[in-house]
Amino acid sequence: MDKNRKLKLGVLIVGKGLNRSSWRHREMPSDASENIDFYIQQAKFAQDAKFETLFLVDKSHVGPDDIPYYLRMFDGSTLMSAIAMATNQIGLSFTASSSYSQKNLVNNEK
Repeated sequence: MDKNRKLKLGVLIVGKGLNRSSWRHREMPSDASENIDFYIQQAKFAQDAKFETLFLVDKSHVGPDDIPYYLRMFDGSTLMSAIAMATNQIGLSFTASSSYSQKNLVNNEK
C-alpha cells in the first residue's frame, strides 16, 4: 500500500443547501442563494479547509417539486468568475446545460 496517497476532497455549493429546511437554520443568511459574497465566503472556507475543488451544478429548469429558492440561482460562469477573483488555491468547476429540459412542457401539453 502506498503510504503517500492523499485523499482529495471536493465541495458542492448550492445557495441555502439541498435540504428543503436549510433556510430555517439561524446562521443561514436569508439571501444566501442570491448573494455572491456568500458564495465567495463558502469558497474561501473550502479553500482554507484544503478542499481540492469546488463544484456548482447548473439548474436549467424549475419544476413544481423543486426547492423554491432554485428560482434564484446564479449562472455558473458568472458565479465562478467572481469566486476565481477571490481564491487561488482551489479548483473551480461547474456544469452548463446545452439545452433546456422538456420536463414541465410535456406534462402541460393539451
